[in-house]
Amino acid sequence: MSRTLLLGLALTIAVPFAAQAQRADLENAAVIQKLYPARALAAGEQGVVGFEVALDKAGHPTSCQVTQSSGFPRLDEETCTVITQHAVFGTNEGVGSRSSTHKGTIAWTLPSGAVASKLAAAVVQAPAKVTCRRFVKSGTIAGYERVCMTPAQWDEARLDSKANFEELQGKGWKQGM
Repeated sequence: MSRTLLLGLALTIAVPFAAQAQRADLENAAVIQKLYPARALAAGEQGVVGFEVALDKAGHPTSCQVTQSSGFPRLDEETCTVITQHAVFGTNEGVGSRSSTHKGTIAWTLPSGAVASKLAAAVVQAPAKVTCRRFVKSGTIAGYERVCMTPAQWDEARLDSKANFEELQGKGWKQGM
């Protein structure tokens, strides 16, 4: 009788935990496909990557290891990066609130049709480098403001500032007065 009760209790705990884990896996799959590794997407790489991820007590990934290669080293590397930075797993209530591991696979498939070509074109165009500069805030003694822009934006700001200065000079303001 005690064995039956114990088995019933174990199934009562395990079934909701398994359902929670399956729901988390489906949510992760949807998010992870949106985070398709850019370089792999541009190169047209796809495949199935097996992984094992270590989870802390709260269910957050702490480390990841590829257990099955897709055949593309770049896709394999990026899989663990995406998992450790973005994947969400349920808490480990069903395993006594201790750290655990989770094994799984991700089937990276290229988006179809026009979406794929637009994504690949967007990946090819690297974002412009951003430069940040520190300026003294007006109206404060020791306050600074950090401004970050691309080189094109810095050039545009410089030309605007130059135009404002020239406009002031044309209205009778002279430098040095």
